[in-house]
Amino acid sequence: MHPSLKHPHDTYTHQANTLLDDLRTLTPTQRNHRPDPETWSLTMVVHHLALVDTGVAKSLAEGLPEHKRKPRLMQRLMGPLVKLVLRSPLRVKIPTERVAPDPDLDFPEVEDRWLAARAELREHLEQIDDDRIDEPAFIHPISGPLPPARVLAFLNDHLDHHMRQVRRIRNDADFPAG
Repeated sequence: MHPSLKHPHDTYTHQANTLLDDLRTLTPTQRNHRPDPETWSLTMVVHHLALVDTGVAKSLAEGLPEHKRKPRLMQRLMGPLVKLVLRSPLRVKIPTERVAPDPDLDFPEVEDRWLAARAELREHLEQIDDDRIDEPAFIHPISGPLPPARVLAFLNDHLDHHMRQVRRIRNDADFPAG
Protein backbone atom coordinates (compact mmCIF):
# COMPACT_ATOMS: atom_id res chain seq x y z
CA MET A 1 0.00 0.00 0.00
CA HIS A 2 1.24 3.49 -0.81
CA PRO A 3 2.91 5.00 2.28
CA SER A 4 0.51 7.96 2.35
CA LEU A 5 -2.46 5.58 2.59
CA LYS A 6 -1.17 3.09 5.16
CA HIS A 7 -1.74 5.06 8.36
CA PRO A 8 -5.24 6.34 7.52
CA HIS A 9 -6.22 2.87 6.32
CA ASP A 10 -4.84 1.24 9.49
CA THR A 11 -6.75 3.80 11.60
CA TYR A 12 -9.95 3.05 9.71
CA THR A 13 -9.46 -0.71 10.06
CA HIS A 14 -8.78 -0.45 13.79
CA GLN A 15 -11.87 1.72 14.43
CA ALA A 16 -14.09 -0.53 12.29
CA ASN A 17 -12.85 -3.66 14.07
CA THR A 18 -13.40 -2.01 17.46
CA LEU A 19 -16.99 -1.21 16.49
CA LEU A 20 -17.68 -4.75 15.30
CA ASP A 21 -16.06 -6.27 18.40
CA ASP A 22 -18.32 -4.11 20.56
CA LEU A 23 -21.49 -4.91 18.64
CA ARG A 24 -20.79 -8.67 18.69
CA THR A 25 -21.17 -8.56 22.49
CA LEU A 26 -24.75 -7.29 22.21
CA THR A 27 -27.93 -9.28 21.82
CA PRO A 28 -29.91 -9.21 18.56
CA THR A 29 -32.59 -7.18 20.37
CA GLN A 30 -30.01 -4.58 21.37
CA ARG A 31 -28.46 -4.44 17.88
CA ASN A 32 -31.92 -3.97 16.33
CA HIS A 33 -33.17 -1.34 18.80
CA ARG A 34 -34.33 1.88 17.13
CA PRO A 35 -34.88 4.83 19.49
CA ASP A 36 -37.73 5.91 17.22
CA PRO A 37 -39.07 4.85 13.80
CA GLU A 38 -37.07 7.58 12.02
CA THR A 39 -33.68 6.56 13.43
CA TRP A 40 -31.45 3.63 12.60
CA SER A 41 -30.57 0.59 14.65
CA LEU A 42 -26.96 -0.42 15.29
CA THR A 43 -27.30 -3.08 12.58
CA MET A 44 -28.55 -0.45 10.14
CA VAL A 45 -25.55 1.77 10.93
CA VAL A 46 -23.19 -1.08 10.06
CA HIS A 47 -25.14 -1.83 6.89
CA HIS A 48 -24.81 1.82 5.85
CA LEU A 49 -21.05 1.67 6.46
CA ALA A 50 -20.87 -1.50 4.36
CA LEU A 51 -22.76 0.16 1.52
CA VAL A 52 -20.44 3.18 1.56
CA ASP A 53 -17.32 1.00 1.54
CA THR A 54 -18.78 -1.12 -1.27
CA GLY A 55 -19.36 2.00 -3.35
CA VAL A 56 -15.86 3.32 -2.69
CA ALA A 57 -14.28 -0.05 -3.54
CA LYS A 58 -16.28 -0.24 -6.77
CA SER A 59 -15.17 3.26 -7.74
CA LEU A 60 -11.53 2.41 -7.03
CA ALA A 61 -11.85 -0.74 -9.14
CA GLU A 62 -13.52 0.94 -12.11
CA GLY A 63 -11.73 4.27 -12.05
CA LEU A 64 -13.32 7.57 -12.93
CA PRO A 65 -13.98 8.72 -16.47
CA GLU A 66 -11.91 11.74 -17.45
CA HIS A 67 -14.92 14.08 -17.60
CA LYS A 68 -15.77 13.36 -13.92
CA ARG A 69 -12.32 13.92 -12.47
CA LYS A 70 -12.44 17.69 -12.09
CA PRO A 71 -14.54 19.05 -9.20
CA ARG A 72 -17.06 21.77 -9.89
CA LEU A 73 -16.81 25.00 -7.91
CA MET A 74 -19.70 24.10 -5.60
CA GLN A 75 -18.11 20.73 -4.82
CA ARG A 76 -14.84 22.43 -3.90
CA LEU A 77 -16.73 24.71 -1.53
CA MET A 78 -18.79 21.88 -0.05
CA GLY A 79 -15.85 19.56 0.67
CA PRO A 80 -14.70 21.40 3.82
CA LEU A 81 -18.34 21.78 4.91
CA VAL A 82 -18.89 18.02 4.67
CA LYS A 83 -15.80 17.49 6.83
CA LEU A 84 -17.09 19.97 9.42
CA VAL A 85 -20.52 18.36 9.51
CA LEU A 86 -19.06 14.87 9.91
CA ARG A 87 -16.89 16.08 12.77
CA SER A 88 -19.79 17.86 14.49
CA PRO A 89 -22.60 16.37 16.57
CA LEU A 90 -25.11 17.36 13.89
CA ARG A 91 -27.44 14.67 12.61
CA VAL A 92 -27.81 14.72 8.85
CA LYS A 93 -29.65 12.79 6.15
CA ILE A 94 -27.73 10.55 3.80
CA PRO A 95 -26.90 12.32 0.52
CA THR A 96 -28.06 9.41 -1.67
CA GLU A 97 -30.47 6.51 -1.26
CA ARG A 98 -27.79 4.16 -2.62
CA VAL A 99 -26.37 4.01 0.90
CA ALA A 100 -29.69 3.67 2.75
CA PRO A 101 -29.60 0.63 5.03
CA ASP A 102 -32.12 -2.19 4.87
CA PRO A 103 -33.88 -2.45 8.26
CA ASP A 104 -34.68 -6.13 7.66
CA LEU A 105 -31.14 -7.50 7.48
CA ASP A 106 -29.67 -9.29 10.47
CA PHE A 107 -26.35 -8.37 12.04
CA PRO A 108 -24.30 -11.42 10.96
CA GLU A 109 -25.20 -10.78 7.30
CA VAL A 110 -24.44 -7.06 7.59
CA GLU A 111 -21.16 -7.78 9.37
CA ASP A 112 -20.14 -10.20 6.59
CA ARG A 113 -20.98 -7.60 3.96
CA TRP A 114 -18.90 -4.94 5.71
CA LEU A 115 -15.94 -7.27 6.17
CA ALA A 116 -16.09 -8.21 2.47
CA ALA A 117 -16.40 -4.57 1.41
CA ARG A 118 -13.44 -3.59 3.56
CA ALA A 119 -11.34 -6.44 2.16
CA GLU A 120 -12.18 -5.32 -1.37
CA LEU A 121 -11.42 -1.71 -0.45
CA ARG A 122 -8.01 -2.72 0.91
CA GLU A 123 -7.27 -4.78 -2.20
CA HIS A 124 -7.92 -1.81 -4.46
CA LEU A 125 -6.01 0.62 -2.23
CA GLU A 126 -3.00 -1.69 -2.39
CA GLN A 127 -2.94 -1.34 -6.17
CA ILE A 128 -2.58 2.45 -6.11
CA ASP A 129 0.94 3.50 -7.01
CA ASP A 130 2.79 6.82 -7.26
CA ASP A 131 1.33 7.46 -10.72
CA ARG A 132 -2.26 7.32 -9.43
CA ILE A 133 -1.93 8.61 -5.86
CA ASP A 134 -3.10 12.14 -6.70
CA GLU A 135 -5.76 11.17 -9.25
CA PRO A 136 -9.43 11.37 -8.25
CA ALA A 137 -10.58 7.87 -7.33
CA PHE A 138 -14.10 8.33 -5.93
CA ILE A 139 -16.90 10.82 -6.37
CA HIS A 140 -18.56 11.84 -3.12
CA PRO A 141 -22.16 12.96 -3.82
CA ILE A 142 -21.52 16.37 -2.25
CA SER A 143 -17.73 16.89 -2.17
CA GLY A 144 -17.15 15.57 -5.68
CA PRO A 145 -14.04 13.74 -6.91
CA LEU A 146 -11.51 12.79 -4.23
CA PRO A 147 -8.00 11.32 -4.52
CA PRO A 148 -7.24 8.20 -2.44
CA ALA A 149 -5.84 10.00 0.63
CA ARG A 150 -8.93 12.24 0.81
CA VAL A 151 -11.14 9.17 0.34
CA LEU A 152 -9.58 7.62 3.43
CA ALA A 153 -9.87 10.89 5.35
CA PHE A 154 -13.57 10.96 4.45
CA LEU A 155 -14.03 7.31 5.49
CA ASN A 156 -12.38 8.00 8.85
CA ASP A 157 -14.49 11.11 9.48
CA HIS A 158 -17.60 9.23 8.32
CA LEU A 159 -16.89 6.32 10.68
CA ASP A 160 -16.25 8.71 13.58
CA HIS A 161 -19.58 10.39 12.82
CA HIS A 162 -21.36 7.04 12.99
CA MET A 163 -19.50 6.01 16.15
CA ARG A 164 -21.19 9.02 17.81
CA GLN A 165 -24.49 7.76 16.41
CA VAL A 166 -23.81 4.33 17.93
CA ARG A 167 -23.21 5.97 21.32
CA ARG A 168 -26.50 7.91 21.01
CA ILE A 169 -28.40 4.71 20.24
CA ARG A 170 -26.77 2.84 23.12
CA ASN A 171 -27.49 5.74 25.49
CA ASP A 172 -31.17 5.81 24.57
CA ALA A 173 -33.33 5.55 27.70
CA ASP A 174 -35.18 2.59 26.17
CA PHE A 175 -32.10 0.68 25.03
CA PRO A 176 -32.73 -2.98 26.01
CA ALA A 177 -30.84 -4.44 28.93
CA GLY A 178 -28.29 -7.15 28.11
